[in-house]
Order: sequence, then structure tokens, then C-alpha cells
Amino acid sequence: MSLLNLLVAWLTYALALWLAGGLLPGFELKEGFKGAVRVAALLLILHRIGMWLIFGVLDLDGLLQLSGIWNTALRWLLLTGLLLLTEKLTGSLTIRNAGMALVAAVAISLVQDEAADILKTALRHHV
Repeated sequence: MSLLNLLVAWLTYALALWLAGGLLPGFELKEGFKGAVRVAALLLILHRIGMWLIFGVLDLDGLLQLSGIWNTALRWLLLTGLLLLTEKLTGSLTIRNAGMALVAAVAISLVQDEAADILKTALRHHV
């Protein structure tokens, strides 16, 4: 992952977390956008470790063969777990329960994907 892609991911995850914190009851992000930036950083670190474990250590490359809705559902479930783990590791995030974590994971995933696409397109045209 290039430095630019890492920065885009960090910023767009922070934006998605901040929006989820403001819109979803039971998903509380403390310290506003500053808290979102902190949580996004930890979330990205955990994501990289998780991907290393899944594909490097456990050698579950077959998961890459999942298509369509199965790939999306797996992504949402993984993000749900990462959000719950992130909540335990930081004081900046409170999630009511696992169901709310799943709702937040879906919302965050959708917002982050769109925001990253928009930002990458804008950067390509101006850099």
C-alpha cells in the first residue's frame, strides 16, 4: 500500500466513522473528528494485522475467490469484529452491541468506499 493510499484510507475511514458516530444511535465516537482520526488509525493497523493473519499465517487465500454478495458479507463481518476489538482497545469508541457494530460496519464500508473513490479521482486529476 502506497503512502498516498494509506492516507486516503485513513482520512476516509475517519470521515466514515465520524458520520456513523453522529448518525447511528448506539455507536458513540468521543472527541468528534479527532476521536475518529484516532480510531481510524487503530482500525487500519488492526486491519493490516488481520489481513496478514488471514492470508499470510492461516493461508486462507480461498477467501479471495468469494464473489459478489459473499465477498461483501465477509468484509462487513470482518469490519464488525475489528470495530468491536477497536472499542476494547480505545476509549474513543463505544458500541452498544454486536448488532450495532454490524450496522455501523455496513454504513462505514459504504461511506468509506465512496469517499475513497471520490478522493482518489480528485487527486488523479490534480496531481
